[in-house]
Amino acid sequence: MNQILTFKVGPESFCLDVHCVTGIEQAPKITSVPLSEKHLLGMMNLRGQIIPVIDLRILFNQDNQQKTKEQCYIFIHTAKGQIACLVDAVYDVVDCSNIKFDQDNNLATTLQKEGYIENVFKLNDDIIFIINIEKIYSSVSSIAADSIKIAS
Repeated sequence: MNQILTFKVGPESFCLDVHCVTGIEQAPKITSVPLSEKHLLGMMNLRGQIIPVIDLRILFNQDNQQKTKEQCYIFIHTAKGQIACLVDAVYDVVDCSNIKFDQDNNLATTLQKEGYIENVFKLNDDIIFIINIEKIYSSVSSIAADSIKIAS
């Protein structure tokens, strides 16, 4: 991971490997999935492929759930398939070759314990959480996963 995409979810800053990002979009058409987890907003059709759409604010227990003009969806490629994540704002692509990660895990959080966070580092005055996209993808219920298989 040489470059990361930084973004906000609630008051916190997060990032992921820029090579996993396949696109960013404002408002895709989303179809809800009955009996799914609260953080699964639904499914969408992206160029003929059905993908789950996750609200990271709900998954990360963020209180601020008001819509803003900066909100958008990050489309991410994982080993298991595509996923779209709702975030509050996308900031920048940052070179992370000189970043020092928190090796002592002094900044451990509930998100790290749940496996949603791979690591933590400081960038300027911000604490940035590196998300584990594979774990986030697997947070989607088996009902949604079955929907993907049926549609394929």
